[in-house]
Amino acid sequence: MGMWALFLVLARLGPAQAQSMTEIFLESERARLVTLRQELTALVKQEPQSDEELTRLIRLRLEIRRVEGRIKAIEQGIKEREQEQQQQ
Repeated sequence: MGMWALFLVLARLGPAQAQSMTEIFLESERARLVTLRQELTALVKQEPQSDEELTRLIRLRLEIRRVEGRIKAIEQGIKEREQEQQQQ
């Protein structure tokens, strides 16, 4: 439901403001990545032993990859948009 709200907001805003929203989202994803990496580092230092801890470790690594993928896709979209604007 949150994504639909974001799309509605972006649809009502002009292109310049929509780009700002994209950049805000990008920054929030970067901050999330830092947090996830810190959590992963802390967990690794504790040398996980239990199944719960090992499962958490795997899930953190997967989530880090997902966030990295989203960041890469957003950055690529921004780059493509800038190239389109330069061509016009």
